Amino acid sequence: MTHPQDGPPAPGDLEIVCGRWRAAVTTVGATLRDLTCDGEPVLDGSAAGVRPRGARGEVLAPWTNRLRDGRYVFDGTSHQLRVTDESTGTALHGLVSARTWAVRRSEDDVVQLEHVLQGEPGYPWRLRLTVTYAVTPTGLVATQAVDNLSIAAAPYAVGAHPYLLAGPGPVDDWSIGLDAAQVMLVDDRRMLPLDVVDVGAAGLDLRVPRRLGTDRLNHAFTGLARDEDGRCRVVVSSPDGRQVVLWGGDGVRWLQLYTGDFDEVAPRRSVAVEPMSAPADAFNSGRDLVVLAPAGRAGSSHRLQWGIDVAG
Repeated sequence: MTHPQDGPPAPGDLEIVCGRWRAAVTTVGATLRDLTCDGEPVLDGSAAGVRPRGARGEVLAPWTNRLRDGRYVFDGTSHQLRVTDESTGTALHGLVSARTWAVRRSEDDVVQLEHVLQGEPGYPWRLRLTVTYAVTPTGLVATQAVDNLSIAAAPYAVGAHPYLLAGPGPVDDWSIGLDAAQVMLVDDRRMLPLDVVDVGAAGLDLRVPRRLGTDRLNHAFTGLARDEDGRCRVVVSSPDGRQVVLWGGDGVRWLQLYTGDFDEVAPRRSVAVEPMSAPADAFNSGRDLVVLAPAGRAGSSHRLQWGIDVAG
């Protein structure tokens, strides 16, 4: 799988620290570049000053994953986006990962970045996007928010693309657990949706954590069970008992799991766990698509919140 937005060095590193936790964020793409706990890496990120490969730590907006042929119809009007992944003929990962974001808040343990989409070919709406990263004594909290600045309703989906590290790779000896009832099946060639089925029928039931072995995951899960705190959780564990947990809160309806099999540099070194409001091709299917109301009206904003912590 190619990631055509991989490119030249990205300046603008910002560091936040709280107790055991340290994170690095870059102003290009509001990318979560690095995250450590007690000096140990929790994310498989990217080096300072280098654009990440494989969309590591990037913000996915105003759509997640991919759009078929870069084409969709909204409110009776057809729109054509640039096809950015020629191997699948799709528009991949939204519009903002290569854009420079403005720093709106920068403190020891919190940073907030903002970018205004001005409307462009294929996506003519104006949106104000903000991403806030905070490190706390228990881990990272990320909040991705949007306000529609347009006079018309706008289609929208949002997510993030962190890769988790439970220890030295490869991931084969790690186990993964996710209490999800359904999974989206996609075609092998274009990675576009076919159907949403029960996890048992698909052989992808992770409600009891299981060793990855040679399993190749690149699937979006939904029907997410939530704990008393209202959060769903993916737990990635190494044989030595270390666990990295990604939780999804407000707005997270889907979690994409990817075992990094197409990474040309270090395949299966980490597991991408992508919190998302909607799955691939939502602009066409309408599945969990957020329709932002016109500016100033109820429903013109949206929030997605997720975080990372560790155990063991």
